[in-house]
Amino acid sequence: MAKPPRVPRSQVHAPSAEVVRRVIEEAENRDPRLAPLLMLAALTGMRRGELCALRWTDLDLTLGIVGVSRSVVVVPGGLAEKSTKTDRARKVALDAVGIALLTEYRAEVDEWAKKAGVKLAKGVDIRTVAERLGHTDPSLTLRVYAHVIEQRDRAAAEIMGQVLNPTKKAALLATVGPAELPAGAPAG
Repeated sequence: MAKPPRVPRSQVHAPSAEVVRRVIEEAENRDPRLAPLLMLAALTGMRRGELCALRWTDLDLTLGIVGVSRSVVVVPGGLAEKSTKTDRARKVALDAVGIALLTEYRAEVDEWAKKAGVKLAKGVDIRTVAERLGHTDPSLTLRVYAHVIEQRDRAAAEIMGQVLNPTKKAALLATVGPAELPAGAPAG
């Protein structure tokens, strides 16, 4: 019986630590959001798709462990999540540098989220907020910040009720005063 020809294995040439540091520094200058991901890749050996599929729930910063169980791949029409290249989940240890990196990155992400929520709460349209956050699809922004949209919807409902029911509005004004009306509600 014939055997298939052997496929020669190519030699992998890993970059030096100095080259990796220069790449991360350049990323910090060009896009500070990319640098932590490159550093995490260098520290853990995680593949690009695994980094893209990482969730905060995969991290245990107290124990210094990253759980790797998913990967993001490009498919016709977009992206999809699948299992890792080896179809096995694994745990990767983090050192103090990795823990500090992820702790700082989490604080930055929380700050971005807070700013986005404030923008939405102040009435900036969803497309503009999505673009400023780097979301290519505003539906992602809507899913992440749904709680802010719900608050604005409740305020809009209050305003519409007051506009369409003038007697209720007059009674409300008599009991709470114009300063306590929901934001954006006409006082008179």
